[in-house]
Amino acid sequence: MGVLDTSDTCRLSAANKQFEDANDLRLNHTHVKICPQRRRCLRCQLCQPAWIACTVVFIWFSLAFAYDMVEFFLIRYLHDAGHAGLIQRVTLIQYMSKLVGGILGACFVDRVGRRFLLIPSFAAGSAAVLLVSLVDAGTPAGRLGLIAAVSVFYASMEMVWSTLKTFTVELFATAVRGSAIGLATAAGFAGSSSTLALGPALMSIASAGVPFRLSAIALVLACLLTALLPETSQRALPS
Repeated sequence: MGVLDTSDTCRLSAANKQFEDANDLRLNHTHVKICPQRRRCLRCQLCQPAWIACTVVFIWFSLAFAYDMVEFFLIRYLHDAGHAGLIQRVTLIQYMSKLVGGILGACFVDRVGRRFLLIPSFAAGSAAVLLVSLVDAGTPAGRLGLIAAVSVFYASMEMVWSTLKTFTVELFATAVRGSAIGLATAAGFAGSSSTLALGPALMSIASAGVPFRLSAIALVLACLLTALLPETSQRALPS
């Protein structure tokens, strides 16, 4: 009782050796030496979420400001300009364009990438809303131009909304993803609130087309900011 034979002693020594080897391997794996240059790169990566978050916040604010400015005041703009007969037709075009934009966004978001779909969509939306404020809907050519501009604007904005939501989620690591989405949503609400505060005053004290020109400027700003962000399509999400 209590006495180990030679074979038992050999097996015990072999087991202890395997345990020590596994422990050394674990220590070597968890205590990796990082060269100074690599450490600087990691420090830069830790600073990246801050500027990415600021950029995303400004994009959401600009988008909500521009979109809601058109959404809230397009009908009033047509009514004040004496084109109330176009309101029903324009309203139908709005919903049809949103449907087309949603389908196009779903088809191309993974093929061309998030950033490369957002940039031309922002640019097209900016040009379209600027055209809305410039055309004379009193002529047949002007009415056709207005309908085309409204169609392009709502189709492109629908592609932007559906893509930007996915893009925002993919830009941030899991640990901060929820906070980042909440911050972006808050920025969108702030942009919408700014529209309600500034829009009526602008249409009463300035030209009726001023809100649409401001929307065009906001979309150009969002386009330029989107160009600064990294592409996330076909890449592993940060953890």
